[in-house]
Amino acid sequence: MASLIFMTMPEGAEERRSFEELYEQYKNRAYAVAYRMLGDVHLAEDAALEAFFRLASNFSTIRKMEYHKLDYYIVITVRNAATDILRKEKKYKEQLKYTDELDSYGDDMSSYDIVELKDCISRLPQEDKDILYMRAVLELEYGEIARSLGIKPATARKRLQYARERLRKLIGEEEK
Repeated sequence: MASLIFMTMPEGAEERRSFEELYEQYKNRAYAVAYRMLGDVHLAEDAALEAFFRLASNFSTIRKMEYHKLDYYIVITVRNAATDILRKEKKYKEQLKYTDELDSYGDDMSSYDIVELKDCISRLPQEDKDILYMRAVLELEYGEIARSLGIKPATARKRLQYARERLRKLIGEEEK
């Protein structure tokens, strides 16, 4: 992770070494602060990474700070990055209000099957409903889903896989 951050820094061996020391010293604390706010491992990693990108871009100013001010500045930067992610998550969830678009999606299904499917979907956790909706109804690619959720595309694929498995299990229970 640190190597990506270095790309945003100005050149200079001493400055790189100083930033690397700062990163090593604060990476666990940054992650902990972000995780407490977000409650999600992946989002916390993203917030910590974003905070270090911000810190790297202002490193010439930051490196001159006194220890207690630097500590405070880093925590505030992590909190701001986590708050930005929370805002994006809230906006995303507000945009995904479920409608009856499922009816038009399953033209070859009987009305009974659609009702049964809707019932199974309603019993899924909200995270599963969201990712299924984005893929099946909105027809978003994994990369687009990942960006909207603030996760990696591989994580989006796995979450979709798990959501489909839970839905299949519920449908299988309905058929018995």
